[in-house]
Amino acid sequence: MYVKNYSSLTKTGYVYGRKILLDLLNQGLENVDPYVITRKNITLKNNLLTIFGKTFDLTNFNNIYIVGAGKATINIAKALDEILDNRIKDGIIIVKYEQLTRLNNIKVFEAAHPIPDQSGFDSAVKIVNLLKKTRKDDLLICIFTGGCSSLMSYPYEHIGLNDKKRITKILLNSGAEISEINTIRKHISMVKGGKLLSFFNGDVIINLTISDIIGNDLSYCTGPTVPDKSTFDDVVSILNKYALLSKIPVSIKKHLNNRLPEHETVKSTNVDINSFLLLDNKQLCENINLICKSNGLNSLILSSEIDGETKDLTKPLYGIIKNIIEYDEPIKKPCVIISSGESIVTIDKKHGLGGPNQEFAVSFAINITKNDKLALISIGSDGTDGPTNIAGGLVDQFTIDKALKLKLNITQELINHNSSNILSVLKDEVITGHTNNNVMDIRLFYVGI
Repeated sequence: MYVKNYSSLTKTGYVYGRKILLDLLNQGLENVDPYVITRKNITLKNNLLTIFGKTFDLTNFNNIYIVGAGKATINIAKALDEILDNRIKDGIIIVKYEQLTRLNNIKVFEAAHPIPDQSGFDSAVKIVNLLKKTRKDDLLICIFTGGCSSLMSYPYEHIGLNDKKRITKILLNSGAEISEINTIRKHISMVKGGKLLSFFNGDVIINLTISDIIGNDLSYCTGPTVPDKSTFDDVVSILNKYALLSKIPVSIKKHLNNRLPEHETVKSTNVDINSFLLLDNKQLCENINLICKSNGLNSLILSSEIDGETKDLTKPLYGIIKNIIEYDEPIKKPCVIISSGESIVTIDKKHGLGGPNQEFAVSFAINITKNDKLALISIGSDGTDGPTNIAGGLVDQFTIDKALKLKLNITQELINHNSSNILSVLKDEVITGHTNNNVMDIRLFYVGI
């Protein structure tokens, strides 16, 4: 079970819809566990390693090395550790604090996310030093998943870790999309944007990744070891778009002005790169949809590519749900509506604690009328939402009444981006702990009769 607190079921009269959503979430996440997906799709028989039908003859390689970083990396590494066992010469992965798991053949280090720290830098140096030991006949298996940009932080020396922290905070509060943020981070890093390739002396790389990016662009999913199409011009364009050029550290301004060719991301390589997408959010949506169907419950995948400013998404999504409530269109109730994607929250002033899923849940609750038999759960699939240990929120048609009785000023709290406080007081926060997965946000709506 992923969700650790079913306590909110006792806080409302609409237990049925809430329980359905919590059960669906738990079962859906269990079915797309990266460990399970890896063991299912990667096999080793004699010396033949088969990944999604493509076979690699391990007798062609002297040593096998494994490196990686990210929020969904640990469970993939655990599976590989079992599959390849002592064939692994050495390995290093970087995970979030509290994700530490002992593996037999792969070293595991912890670091901070979303703001990088010294541990992440030190661990990145260890990965680089490992790759420098490789030879031409070695095989490198890389496991980079969402979160690796912070966990494996290796800024240029003239920029340094402190300025990397500063620009990360600025970018996370700017309202920029994750792909835009990563475009900037690639260009101030010695290892991202394909630059990690420069430290590897072999000819063959296997990339295993899980997408936390709409569109599944591998240059963002597993950026350190694939060529990148973005440029310094793109970086400046993004900074101008969000009026950030005057806010970024001086060291980074100088870096952008100099634009040395060796600081540009890698555009091509002679390395034989074999990239495999193990999992994305569409698979999670389809899995939950299948669970609904197998239990005789009407369900519909609305979209797996919903993005934009969080506060702007609630009204149009409620409009779709309201059409189901009133007219049984486009699907007959009772039903579950499934949606996924990655929304953002722009911070422009002093703020409290929250995240896009918590803010969505509270903002959506404002639209629900007392006559709607409607429940919503919205979480980050990695188990964290914003800089909190809360995954998201669970609300229904009784949420606003409860808030009023407790004298919570929801409007002001949303202005202050303090959704964690609202959900915590209401006991409607969703706590999962680390799921060891990361396939963007998942939102489930239950419409009753």
